[in-house]
Amino acid sequence: MLGQILGQTVEIAHDGSGAVQKAESFQPEVAVLDVGMPRLSGYDACRRIRVQACAKDMVLIAVTGWGEDQAQRAADEAGFDGLLVKSVYPEVVLHS
Repeated sequence: MLGQILGQTVEIAHDGSGAVQKAESFQPEVAVLDVGMPRLSGYDACRRIRVQACAKDMVLIAVTGWGEDQAQRAADEAGFDGLLVKSVYPEVVLHS
């Protein structure tokens, strides 16, 4: 919703497999992935997106309910550029 409010074109996937497909077809500048998506975790979706040619300059952000060091390490290992911990507030996103 924040992207739409800011005038960005937004595409939504409802599971990790869909996120991988959307990344390839839509080729966003930024993708925000919940790590707890069904069918394919956000971590695994990120790994699959990272090998796509279109992902070279794509910014991938993980969203999780776990704010521990382990979540940050897992996000880093999967290839995410950043990690947001739920609840995500617009001012946090805008100033990151």
